[in-house]
Amino acid sequence: MREGLVREVDPDAVNRGEGRTLVADDAAFEKLLAQAIYSFIRAGRLDDAVELCRRAHQPWRAASIRGSLLFQWRASISSWMECAGLMRYEANEQRDDGLDDEDDAGGWQGSQRRRLWKSTCIRAALNSNLSDSERVVYAALTPTPQMFTVRKSAYRTWEDHRWAQISILCGEK
Repeated sequence: MREGLVREVDPDAVNRGEGRTLVADDAAFEKLLAQAIYSFIRAGRLDDAVELCRRAHQPWRAASIRGSLLFQWRASISSWMECAGLMRYEANEQRDDGLDDEDDAGGWQGSQRRRLWKSTCIRAALNSNLSDSERVVYAALTPTPQMFTVRKSAYRTWEDHRWAQISILCGEK
């Protein structure tokens, strides 16, 4: 085994502060994955970000993204969307809304402990032991003024800056 590489196979092995790193190919994969997840979050495509995490065999990332869903009664939202013409299903069409079966219990979906989830994401985004791309993902999930500086490294255009400002305003509501 080469010196300086992680010795455990778990998601937090690199972040323990022992100075160990991943093999270059694995580190590049992790960075690209985090950037793709950020792109999906930036585009408002949380279900796609969750699916990408699942396909990459990283369910802990999928769970951290799903924590951003507001706790709500799914049946009332679906009924409203159907009435508004935003969602239509034919009688023989199968619904695919990206939700797991456990979310269907009682028609409820989303995070019941969103405040806890949000504070955890903020701590992760401010954790200097995490890679910049990982920190940007958590900062994008929790749009607050203190996360603006963390997300700044991902901005490439004025649209990115504008999105950040608007998401902060929406997040404060």
